[in-house]
Amino acid sequence: MAELPWTDSATIEECEKIVDKLQRAAGGANTEELQSARFQLAWALAHSKIPADVDLAIKTLEDPRASSDFPRNREYYYTLAVAQYRSHQYINCRASATKALELAPSCHQSAVLRDAALEAIARDGMIGLGVIGGIGVAVLGGIMASMSRKR
Repeated sequence: MAELPWTDSATIEECEKIVDKLQRAAGGANTEELQSARFQLAWALAHSKIPADVDLAIKTLEDPRASSDFPRNREYYYTLAVAQYRSHQYINCRASATKALELAPSCHQSAVLRDAALEAIARDGMIGLGVIGGIGVAVLGGIMASMSRKR
């Protein structure tokens, strides 16, 4: 998969400052500018190298109280898919990327991310089958060994 962009701590801190400033200025009102700033913060968190930031992005985007903050558009679903991919939530990532593609079929980024999630799901499935197969062989070996001792 092509590399996803990363954000650094300074970018996230700047986004947090902007959200804080706009929240104070809005006096509790949920303005369009504040909603946009919150989404930019979620985007920055989703593209962080720090797992806790990525988890916070998912929580922020999926928070039902914030549903009016983020229009459910291609950018929303793509950003959520990025965070889910980085958190190894590949099945959720595939669903979010697919939703982004339903809204914008020509979105190459969403298609690449969906395909990467499908590859990761398949890879994890193969690893899981290998682990299960290894356990099966070990159990079978143990049974065979205990049977040979009884004779």
